Amino acid sequence: MGELRESINELFNLQGNKLFRTMKGLTVDPGGTIRTFASGDRKKFLHPFTYVITILGISIFLNSFIDNTPEFSKNTSLKSQSTIKKLEEKEVLSEKEEKILMFEKFMTEYFQSEGSEREKTTKYSTYISFFLMSLIHLLVYKNLKFGFKKNIWFSFYIFGNASFLALFFLPFLFIFKDGIGYLIVTLLIVTLSSIYQAWSASKYYEISIWRALKKYLFSFLLLIFSSTLVYILFFICLLAYITFL
Repeated sequence: MGELRESINELFNLQGNKLFRTMKGLTVDPGGTIRTFASGDRKKFLHPFTYVITILGISIFLNSFIDNTPEFSKNTSLKSQSTIKKLEEKEVLSEKEEKILMFEKFMTEYFQSEGSEREKTTKYSTYISFFLMSLIHLLVYKNLKFGFKKNIWFSFYIFGNASFLALFFLPFLFIFKDGIGYLIVTLLIVTLSSIYQAWSASKYYEISIWRALKKYLFSFLLLIFSSTLVYILFFICLLAYITFL
């Protein structure tokens, strides 16, 4: 509770440009910055939890202004809306049609939504990814014997700063909203973010860049696998619920 109270106080009482100092330190000298914080010097930098929640909040808010919905998803959304309209116009629905209507409404509300609903979905997806990545980081880097706190601090700091650096590409995402341009910008963000996170790990854990890259790649593949597994289990539960309702 003490650390949570400290995080809240730092967030609403920023002093001495701690936010700027944290951003700068994590960008140019991530290893030294995190080690300084871990050594007990808490006055220079924002707490890792405060930093990552602040940056993720800003990132989610700014990304809500970008319509990055793929074309196939838009087509699917139109098809779902058409199906919902046809079913709602019928006076009597069969049991199968009622289940189809329920499923289409659910998918439209949570995965093909717009405005505040789309922002809410993005927020949940971001926080779930952050939680999974932090958990995976602890599993992959535990053999370096840095301890739970130091590993989690690194994960929070670097994930937050990678999200901060990605914000500089937002103007390009406004310009390239679809097609090859959007794909190139997205791949560039992912590539540079991956290099930054691997480089930061090499500096903080004092390991070779190649070992850090291999660990990061393994972590990234585990994230994709675990995220896919979560979505598969979710849809299985959803279909089972609708089927046996």
